[in-house]
Amino acid sequence: MIRGNGRIYAVMWALIEIAAILAAVGLGIFIRLQPALRYGLNLTADDPLLHYRMTKDLIEEGHIPEYDPMGWHPWSYDPRERLPVFHYYLGAALYHLMRFLGSDLTIRQACVLIPAFFAPLAAIPVYLLARRLWGGRLGAAAGAISVTITWAYAQRSVAGFYRHEQFAIPFLVGSLAMSIYAATEDRLWKSVVWGALSGILLVFSAGLWAGFRLFFDGYALFLLAGLLLGRLTRQMEFGFGLPPIYVSLASMGLIPQLTHKVFYLSVESSVAYAAVAAVLLYEAWSAYGGEGKLGSLITRRRVLSVLALAVIALGVGYAAGFRFSGKRFIKVFNPGADLGRGNVIDTVAEHQTNPQASARSIGFLLIPGLLGLGLMLIERWRDPVHLGLVLLASSSVYFAMSFARLPPISAPFLSLSTAYLAHRLGESYSGASKRIRAMEEYLRKRKREVTLGQKIGRLWMPLTMLGLMVIAPLAVSGYNAYSYASGYGLGYPRGWDDALSWIRNSTDPTDVVISWWDYGYWLADGARRVSLADGLNINASQVRVIAKSFIGTEEDMLNTAMKYNASYVVVDLFAEVCNMYTGQCLTGAGKWMAMAWIAERFVHNPFTGDRAFAYEDFPLFFRRAPGTNRTMPTDFARNLTLFKLAIDAFSKGGVLQRGSAQEPEFFELAYESKVGGFPRVVVYRIRGW
Repeated sequence: MIRGNGRIYAVMWALIEIAAILAAVGLGIFIRLQPALRYGLNLTADDPLLHYRMTKDLIEEGHIPEYDPMGWHPWSYDPRERLPVFHYYLGAALYHLMRFLGSDLTIRQACVLIPAFFAPLAAIPVYLLARRLWGGRLGAAAGAISVTITWAYAQRSVAGFYRHEQFAIPFLVGSLAMSIYAATEDRLWKSVVWGALSGILLVFSAGLWAGFRLFFDGYALFLLAGLLLGRLTRQMEFGFGLPPIYVSLASMGLIPQLTHKVFYLSVESSVAYAAVAAVLLYEAWSAYGGEGKLGSLITRRRVLSVLALAVIALGVGYAAGFRFSGKRFIKVFNPGADLGRGNVIDTVAEHQTNPQASARSIGFLLIPGLLGLGLMLIERWRDPVHLGLVLLASSSVYFAMSFARLPPISAPFLSLSTAYLAHRLGESYSGASKRIRAMEEYLRKRKREVTLGQKIGRLWMPLTMLGLMVIAPLAVSGYNAYSYASGYGLGYPRGWDDALSWIRNSTDPTDVVISWWDYGYWLADGARRVSLADGLNINASQVRVIAKSFIGTEEDMLNTAMKYNASYVVVDLFAEVCNMYTGQCLTGAGKWMAMAWIAERFVHNPFTGDRAFAYEDFPLFFRRAPGTNRTMPTDFARNLTLFKLAIDAFSKGGVLQRGSAQEPEFFELAYESKVGGFPRVVVYRIRGW
């Protein structure tokens, strides 16, 4: 009978745990679906347009194209070498699964919905990992819920955001969980199996998103923690040593985009190599050396720890010194790095450093996350697994603050820290409950009862702390994520649908368009036209050609059009020469500054807060109107292609007086879309064509 009751309780608790995971996943899906429910089944107007197109080609043609004719005209590139191909294979597999289950969704609609349903699956490995490490169900449930509802993760995995994070983060957390499973196993053969499975997931993640590097390098931190604490075990070696080796081997041929950039010989892999080499030397020293007085004075742990630190420092030093490393990699490690005059990276919004925006995206999860992280460090720093987790979590928060697109990578770690805090508070509550039961048993023998006040006196502190430090922050974080998601726009900005429709229907399919590189994906998706740049950050030299054409004379733009056989020039007036928030135009705001910086028209960088820019560079383009606080373009700026076309369009659209515009010599207005009577997107063609 007792055995039967035990089975019933086991089944009951298993069902409760499944319900907790389903609740976490369900909340994540609900939040992420809000944009689609409000704006329809549309993709966000940036990289998802490219990833959808590659997935569509894979499904319809059976392979990823060897050449993408829609962007970076005329040379383009091989998508198989530059793009995360596993992203498209997984997306295609999920689409075929939907069709098998009877769905009649189109490929585009499926790509819109996949992020909302796949990204919340990260709750599963977070829950299982928290249960493995600390055992409590309360903490595991808190961690699972927090990772799905935080806006830091949801902002890049809402419906329509068909990008890398939606796929990669669940696999990355799964890999981490398996590595920690390996490190905490009793039997070595189990550690080998878990480490191998972790390596497979990490390899797959490497083919999904370059952001996996945090984990790839981070596993070295666990090995280093074991060395420093003198507690490195074979289980840890297999758990955290095998996955980086798997990725390095896979980058020699299995993962095309890593093979293309010779990842296995890059600075980014040096940290992992250093840790693996230190472990091998450690084992060799343990087996064959370290004896006698020298061995007792200079312990192998100290020597090899210093060696590992030196190699890691060398790798980071190379990165900081701009050697053998991409500029984005440098920017992540050192947000204040000077990447050189005219660099493209500084102008990309998601590559910039914005700690305030990053902190807002993480929101109230910072409260339990950082408290749990600090508590874990205080209580568990002697355990190499927990110390490694603290180091990796701290790194993720630092990267989230240094690079605007990386807050999602911090969400799983802050959620695990939240799980630890909730677990410890739950233990405090359990301890208080046990003391109350013991008191009841003691007083019952004396025919007395524990009063309600006594119970409250014992329980109010852990319950209050749990409410204030965990439940309330998660509730506010979830509500904020829901609010943000409800206002997250999908599809093209107003005015662009009409402009893309006109280009598609009124120009020849062979026509080539010049636009700022932000709009290349839009032209390929909405207008089916080739552009000189499509939004993929692979050809800074061609972006500079376009920038110099816009921030140059009409002759410069005409020469570019002749060189690349382009017929049309597209300008988004609202984005390029207007203030996106006030709607005021020709006041010094807009993307023209990115063009001018890349075109090397500025000496000082406006995107890094260089104050000299306002006094030395800006006045070349804009001057303050006498007696007002408004600025207006200088004669120099009015003669540049971008401003000449903008002023001409504003004049013809009735925003400016006709006499204020100088008629373009080589280009004529072919089309303008209007929003509220205000010209938004204008299309110019070479005059006489």
